[in-house]
Amino acid sequence: MYGVGHGELSEDFKKYVEQRQYFLRNREQIKEIAENVGFTDIVVENMTERFKEILGEERERVEKNKDEFLFRFSQKEYDSLVNGWNAKLKYIADDNHNWNFFLAVKPQKKNCSVATTMTALTIASHNHDASQ
Repeated sequence: MYGVGHGELSEDFKKYVEQRQYFLRNREQIKEIAENVGFTDIVVENMTERFKEILGEERERVEKNKDEFLFRFSQKEYDSLVNGWNAKLKYIADDNHNWNFFLAVKPQKKNCSVATTMTALTIASHNHDASQ
């Protein structure tokens, strides 16, 4: 799950988040929100280093195969992908962008589906954000 780190958020990162309408929180906030809506056995781990590796691998693969890529797609699409990977890597370096693993248990009430539980978490998260 995408999240934020503890670095001062850059203007570019703020625009990126706003453009995509992401609701990003740091690991501590994610855990607190989950606790507040009744989740238990909460695990939130920082997977940002793996995210960084994946972004680098994807960028490298496209750069190595640039001619093949440009045969199928435009220079504009190539530039957009490479610039996007570079921007995300900068956000990571600035501790703006994190990638987190989230696992928790929500004790189920009778006739309560997983979709209902996830909806409840989303609503609680947004309500928590609005009250701040």
